[in-house]
Amino acid sequence: DEKSGDRSEKTIKNISAAILPGILFTLFASISIRQTDSVVALDYLQHLTVPNRMFFNDVICFLPGQCSNLFLQHGYTTFYHIILGHIITFLGNDPIKSIYVIDVLYPVIASIPLFYIFKDLTKSTIWSQLGVLLTLLVFVMGGYDFVFFLPQTFALMFFLMIFRKQRLSKKQLLLATLLLIPTHFIIGTYFSVFLWVRHILLRNID
Repeated sequence: DEKSGDRSEKTIKNISAAILPGILFTLFASISIRQTDSVVALDYLQHLTVPNRMFFNDVICFLPGQCSNLFLQHGYTTFYHIILGHIITFLGNDPIKSIYVIDVLYPVIASIPLFYIFKDLTKSTIWSQLGVLLTLLVFVMGGYDFVFFLPQTFALMFFLMIFRKQRLSKKQLLLATLLLIPTHFIIGTYFSVFLWVRHILLRNID
């Protein structure tokens, strides 16, 4: 119907505006920094040992250290590694090419929840796009970590998607907690506590 059509058109328009900063960042990184089929975040290779072990040895690991001796501390479950395995190992894809494609696509995907958060605050498309671009360019310890598909940035992506909805029920908060903490024990716990504190504050303000 006309109402649904208008809503769909608006959604497509917003997503198109949202992914533009991610596309610009990807083009800049691909042309100026990256070489085709290169691996910048060597963490990928470390994480890839886990799905490789699960696939080739036919085992299931709850913690990455159970599958690989490269993990001296347990910072997350293998939830992330199973997803990485489905992208690369389980489908028999070339690891180097797949990692390159992930790095090309992930900033574009990450742009969407970032754009909506900035849009809620600024009401401006241009300022929201600028905010997204600046966020993607943030450097952490010498590397643009946020644009890499790693457990901590995966948890951040979930948090951004959840954060936009201010009024969360206790059931939704519980589900968010069960999603965030296994993704990353430290970052996920911090984000979960933040969501619960915000929930308590908003409830008491009303």
